[in-house]
Amino acid sequence: MKQAEPLVREITVGQWGMISTRQASAVGVSRLDLSRLEKAGKLERMSTGIYRQTAAPQSQFDNVRAAWLSTEPETLAWKRYDEPSVIVGSSTAAWLHRIGDLQPEPYEFFSTTRRQSARDDVHFRQRTIASNELRIVEGLPATSVEQTIADLLQDVGDVSLVGAAFRDAATSGREPDRGRMEPMLAGLAKRYGFAPGNGGHVYDMLAVEAGTDPESVFVRYANQVDLQPYIDESVRKFMDEAVRKALAENKEWSEMLQRLGADVPRALSSGKVSRPDAG
Repeated sequence: MKQAEPLVREITVGQWGMISTRQASAVGVSRLDLSRLEKAGKLERMSTGIYRQTAAPQSQFDNVRAAWLSTEPETLAWKRYDEPSVIVGSSTAAWLHRIGDLQPEPYEFFSTTRRQSARDDVHFRQRTIASNELRIVEGLPATSVEQTIADLLQDVGDVSLVGAAFRDAATSGREPDRGRMEPMLAGLAKRYGFAPGNGGHVYDMLAVEAGTDPESVFVRYANQVDLQPYIDESVRKFMDEAVRKALAENKEWSEMLQRLGADVPRALSSGKVSRPDAG
């Protein structure tokens, strides 16, 4: 067991303190060795064939990491990043991105090949995601924010829930890219009452629901900022122009103010000059 422990540690360092029985076997550590380390309190069983060092920092994402690791248990995590065959998607990806308020379970995985799981908390879908829509999130390959939101609208359908995810992304500096999302949303346009293929209208619908559309942003800004000084200045300029126009049409007033050498708008507004008919 003493010889097994450093071999296990060498593998777990690069994958959240975890190791699979197949990875252990590849370096000469048997299932019996792992069982003994578990009994000694050095390891804990995460799921069938996956162990975790008890001394490793814990994370809320440990269970989904263990589930993903078990999909290709013989391969080290870091070797799967360049061309992952299994990636996290839909509501589980939203959870990793910390957008929306959706439950991550059952864990949603997209696989390039057909897969089935005996676990109730793991769900596979055969699907290939474009490489430019892949991200490493919390150490796992997952769909981008844009792809995740589009998938949520397809899978969940509730505009308010998906709008909340859209808002969380936008307010955390990750506003969904319209140009990339429009093609993703095009197939959903008819479902939501828009012209078939018009992904732009679907995007606008989500932005309005999220309160990130230009009109909502302006209203929110207007409610937070004191606009009265700007309004007062605009009104003053308008009144100045109106007074100048009125004086230009009233020769008697204009000649009188010229004799006094007064600034027209200020003189009238200060009350220092009386109207000609006021005596």
